[in-house]
Amino acid sequence: MGYLGPDISDEFINKNSLWEKQWVRIVDYSASKLESFISGANQVNVHKYFKSWKSLDNTFITSDIRNAQEGDFISSR
Repeated sequence: MGYLGPDISDEFINKNSLWEKQWVRIVDYSASKLESFISGANQVNVHKYFKSWKSLDNTFITSDIRNAQEGDFISSR
């Protein structure tokens, strides 16, 4: 059940929720190397095809997040 996609904008968040108004977007090293991928499309049970991370308007921090837990800090080498 994918939901949030990597293309959701801060503007969309500002208009549609009480969440934090700006997000830090993190992509795992292994995912950042994908030439294309499928991810959540910002709707329940809907997915979207993306040609590349570079084709998205958002900025991403690349880090090893495979075993991330609450309270961990981000290390982006």
